[in-house]
Amino acid sequence: MHLVRDSLSAAEDRGGLRPRVAIVGLGNPLRGDDGAGPLAVAAAREQLGGAGVAVLLIEQPLDLADGLQGYEGAFIVDACLCALPLGDVVSFSWPAEALEGYRSPSTHTMSLSQALALGATLGQLPPLVRVFAISGKEFGIGQPVGAAVRSGALVAAERIVEEVRACLSG
Repeated sequence: MHLVRDSLSAAEDRGGLRPRVAIVGLGNPLRGDDGAGPLAVAAAREQLGGAGVAVLLIEQPLDLADGLQGYEGAFIVDACLCALPLGDVVSFSWPAEALEGYRSPSTHTMSLSQALALGATLGQLPPLVRVFAISGKEFGIGQPVGAAVRSGALVAAERIVEEVRACLSG
C-alpha cells in the first residue's frame, strides 16, 4: 500500500484528535497526467494551512477504504480519461452513477467507483464523499503533468478548499 498521511491539524498534534476531513490525491506523480490528484491536493494543502484536514496521497483506489475510515468527509481528486476537454474538472457526490463514465488511465487494480462501492459495502466510507475528476491524456511513465491538466488541478484545488471550509464550518 502506498498511503502517505500528512495531517494539517494542530489539534491532532496537541490532543491526539483526528482531523474531521481528508483530502485525497489519487494517482502516481511519475505517470504524466496521473499526477493531477497529488498536485491538486498539494495546492489545496497550501491554501488550507492548519485547517484540521488530513492529506492522503494514494496510488491505488483499493487503498481508499482503509484510508478514509473514521473521517466525516473525504474529498478525492483523480485524473481520468473522458470526453471532456483536456484539464476540465467535474465533481460528483458519492454515490454517483455518472462516475462510471470517468475511467482511470492507470494500472489500478480496480476503478475508483469500484473501490468506493467496496468501501461503502464494508461501512468504511465517511458520510460525505466528493470526487473531483480531471480530464487527462498523457499517462506515460516519466512524463510530466501537462499544462492544461496542471491548470485543472489548480481549479480542483480551489473548489476543494471552498468545500472543505464549508464542511468544517457547518
